[in-house]
Amino acid sequence: LPEETLIRELAIYAEKMEIEEEILRLRSHLEQFFQLLKKSEPVGRQLEFLTQEMVRETNTMGAKTTHLPTLELIMDMKNFVDKIREQVQNIE
Repeated sequence: LPEETLIRELAIYAEKMEIEEEILRLRSHLEQFFQLLKKSEPVGRQLEFLTQEMVRETNTMGAKTTHLPTLELIMDMKNFVDKIREQVQNIE
């Protein structure tokens, strides 16, 4: 391959592997989640929506990651979010 093509392809690959944006969104969802838990009014639907978003973010991170230790952490996060989602379904 010509060097220019290789450099361009590596840049595209590196951009696809970047998960910082998903991490920031997941952190934001968690912050919103904890703020909702402090409210005395019904927040079940909002919590359910946020857990769906958290699942989406962890799935996207998992799809982008090839680094095994990172992938293992993402799978742990996904399992944890699934447990949260089960509990949220019982909240009004």
